Amino acid sequence: MARVLVCCAWIAFCSPATSQEVASKLRVVDSLVVQALDLEGGSSLTGRILEIGADRIKFSTDLGVLDIEINKIAAYREIRGGRRVGHEFWFPNPNSSRLLLMPTARSLEQGQAYFQNIYIFFNGGAVGITNNLALGGGLSLFPDADEQLWYLAPKLGFKVSDNLHVAGGALWLGLTGGGETAGLAYGVSTVGSRDASLTFGVGYGFSGDEVANEPVFVVGGEKRLSRRVAVVSENWFVPAEDPLVSFGVRMFGEGIAVDFAFFRPTGFDWEGFPFIPYVDFLVYFR
Repeated sequence: MARVLVCCAWIAFCSPATSQEVASKLRVVDSLVVQALDLEGGSSLTGRILEIGADRIKFSTDLGVLDIEINKIAAYREIRGGRRVGHEFWFPNPNSSRLLLMPTARSLEQGQAYFQNIYIFFNGGAVGITNNLALGGGLSLFPDADEQLWYLAPKLGFKVSDNLHVAGGALWLGLTGGGETAGLAYGVSTVGSRDASLTFGVGYGFSGDEVANEPVFVVGGEKRLSRRVAVVSENWFVPAEDPLVSFGVRMFGEGIAVDFAFFRPTGFDWEGFPFIPYVDFLVYFR
């Protein structure tokens, strides 16, 4: 019984402080910031605060302007990079640093990170060491395999302007059992916004100490169609080989993205199965 009384007293003591803490963070922002409210009961809202009163706020959402009691707000956060499109609030594209296999020139910010899974058995990710330097890596997890495939992918990127980013990096591949490594050293530029961009890349493949004489070119892009859907394409042009083209649909939430795409080596006869399916998902951490 004593424990119950202590818990009740603790809740009664802490709740007002928590409510006051949330209330102190509430503010009216410009249209470049999306605000998120977690309400008592577990529901969440995204939108923008229009007006703050003594005990209530007016909150603009996709459904219209809502009148919300401040003491019903359990948590408040701001989503940078979001914007309003018509009557909808769009959170920032969580996967703007990647096409499908190839990175864009956009950099992760310091402390930002993502985890990516491809085909269930390939797991990897990246973390922003600084606002310009990111380090990625991963490992395959094939059941009963004697060796697994690993990769390491550093990238150094710079923002030239809001709509132009440039970067350079490398991709190393190898097997856990040792042996020679291979990979690609590349430079890449991305033109456009996080919701509509084109990416151009050029790189040289290497294997051990040998470097290819001719470059590989990559051209791709992404176009956001709605709050949660975008289309994406990534196309490789390898010397003396048929181009590898792709097209896919990207679906995302505030911190997750899922890609469903198809790759096709042009000029190759797949005997009634002309495309290679590609599926991945990405979880984004701030």
